[in-house]
Amino acid sequence: MMPLKRIFAEHRSSIIPLVAAIAVNVLVYALVVYPKGRQQAASADRAHEAVVSRQAAERELAAAHALIEGKSRATEELATFYDKVLPPDISSARRLTYSPYTSDRNQIRIVGVGGFDVFNQKNFVFSPPELYFEDDDGFPGTDALSYGQNINKNLNLNAIHVYTPAGGSFTATTSLGTQYETRDLDVSRTVSQNLLSGLPNLRDGTRRDLDEQAENVEDFGVFAQHEFLWKERLLLTGGIRADRSTNNGDTGQYFYYPKAAASYRFAKVMRGVDEVKARVAYGESGNQPTFGQKFTNLTAGSIGGIGGFTIGGTTGSKDMRPERQREFEAGLDLALFGNKATVELTGFERRISDLLPPPRTA
Repeated sequence: MMPLKRIFAEHRSSIIPLVAAIAVNVLVYALVVYPKGRQQAASADRAHEAVVSRQAAERELAAAHALIEGKSRATEELATFYDKVLPPDISSARRLTYSPYTSDRNQIRIVGVGGFDVFNQKNFVFSPPELYFEDDDGFPGTDALSYGQNINKNLNLNAIHVYTPAGGSFTATTSLGTQYETRDLDVSRTVSQNLLSGLPNLRDGTRRDLDEQAENVEDFGVFAQHEFLWKERLLLTGGIRADRSTNNGDTGQYFYYPKAAASYRFAKVMRGVDEVKARVAYGESGNQPTFGQKFTNLTAGSIGGIGGFTIGGTTGSKDMRPERQREFEAGLDLALFGNKATVELTGFERRISDLLPPPRTA
């Protein structure tokens, strides 16, 4: 211990400042340097986490932009598909158009339209024997079943030629086409009465009634039409149509229906009258017979257990033909006061020939 005391006593002036300096350094490190280091390390960690979060946010933002851009592109493509690719209605969806030739003066289009419709209907009626009104006819219990199917098919093929000269003073449009249609109807009905079991079973009835209706119709037509438009003022139209049908007495005979029309627009006729269009038209159309009208109806029945037929009240005709309607009309169309009002005046005469008998009812 003596050497240490002697050393301390001899070097007190140097040791005490050194110890004080060490103590001060320890205190500075403990109170200032170490906390600052911890703060800087925490700041560095937070900065690194901020960089990582920012990079993740940037990636999420890029993905969001890509999603928005992809959705916008998909929306635009979907709108283009609906507006420019898909037809506006079902009829146009079954339409096929082909343009074999197009130039500044001539346009040729071939248009095909087809359709196929099927309708099925099934009806079931059951009236149990215990119902109070079932005893009224002496046949308690009624079971009825019917099934019907209707198939319609049509096919149209048209060729259209449009000619416009270099000056564009007029437009001439010529149309040729055919139309084919079929209609098939099949309806069967079964009614069973006096149900012995009381259950909805057609076999359990002692009184049964059967009925069937079958119709098949084929129509074919051709038409031609020419339209001439001059300077958006004069319009001339002429055409003819020929039709034949299996509902007619002669299934191979064509019936012809012509038409013609003309109109002219007068612009700025007087003050308050912006335009006057004079028009005149003549046309014929046909209303074909219904199925079976060309035949004499026979009704099946039995008297005393012996089967037979009774003749219907309407006699068929092998000369059955469409009902023809002829109409002539003339008129004026006026546009008034800056096209804020319109007035239409029309006079017509209609004549109908080859009147058809009323349709038969079952």
